[in-house]
Amino acid sequence: MTISFLHVKLVIETPTIIVKESIKNWYTVYTECIPARTFYGSIITYLASKGHDPSKLKYSINTSNLYPANCGLSFPAIPYTIACKTNECIDKAILKELIDKLYSGNIKYCENDLVKLYQYLIDKISECKVGNYRIASDYLIKSLVGKPIYCNSKDCNKDNKDKEKCCKHKPLKTVVLESVGISPVTRSSYAGLVYTYEALEPGQCLHGFIACDEQVVEILKNDLNNAPIYMGRGISRGYGRVRVALVSEKFDNKYDLRNIIEESFRNVVNKLGRNYQVLVSLSPLAIGGQGKILPIDIKKDLVSIVSMVSELYISWSKLHGILKPIYSMLGHGSLSHMLLKKNYVETINRYEEILLSNPGINFLIPLDIYGKLLVGE
Repeated sequence: MTISFLHVKLVIETPTIIVKESIKNWYTVYTECIPARTFYGSIITYLASKGHDPSKLKYSINTSNLYPANCGLSFPAIPYTIACKTNECIDKAILKELIDKLYSGNIKYCENDLVKLYQYLIDKISECKVGNYRIASDYLIKSLVGKPIYCNSKDCNKDNKDKEKCCKHKPLKTVVLESVGISPVTRSSYAGLVYTYEALEPGQCLHGFIACDEQVVEILKNDLNNAPIYMGRGISRGYGRVRVALVSEKFDNKYDLRNIIEESFRNVVNKLGRNYQVLVSLSPLAIGGQGKILPIDIKKDLVSIVSMVSELYISWSKLHGILKPIYSMLGHGSLSHMLLKKNYVETINRYEEILLSNPGINFLIPLDIYGKLLVGE
């Protein structure tokens, strides 16, 4: 198996209802990204409508979360990325240095080292402006854990004052919609059954990645480009139409992800002499209690998993009138160490198996590659 990576860009064309948490008669949505599993499901549904066998595609495709792109390209923040409370900008050099430290293993993940890491970042961001005063104090520092960030956006930095800064990305814009439940028998509304939805506003752009078996690359490039796919609730009422504006093997017309990811693994094995690769997840990361759905041996494959954010996926059972938990995962931006095989080819093969083992979650790429894409170097 050989994995290819595709960069995709979406444009929301009609209000799109993406449910994060569902309780009776009220819904909230992901306001930072479109979940990977939602995107994955919409791709499979669309390709099936075009005559492709979904059973053959199921474990040939995985997707990342889709992040806002209205100010250029954006990513989830790695854990512990921080900025001054009075300013949403993050110094690009500081961000790059932090990524390098986490990747090289200079900062470990035990409790004492997290305190050292926090102090390191405070020392780096030593002064925050408040009015005309500069105050070097840790209470002015805030965490951007799990929040999408972007760097060097031409649209956002037109005056070039902050060209060496990275910024916290603003949440996706939403609109509030209401509807009533309709009886399929009487075709009239149910008494007192009103639903309120928060929907993603049309006109916004998002981008993300697809990892896929090389055998389906041409299918995705040909059939998904400019395709109207549907996701979320209310599709039969015109909601949830999203246009796939771009499917490309190049990221930002610059990077071939497949090549630079292989190079990263090769450097770790051959040059750094390390027995692990640091990975960052661009989607929620499931790590335990999922034996039936995750063919991953955590003890043999992934160690030192770290995140300060967890996500609980729940939904509402209309049949029983209760909340039903599905599973809990670590948030996007989580870091992990993948144990390497002695043989480089075996290492790459195992990485690809993990990547496609459960489509829609665990979209893992090397942390140094994440940093390269984020800071544009």
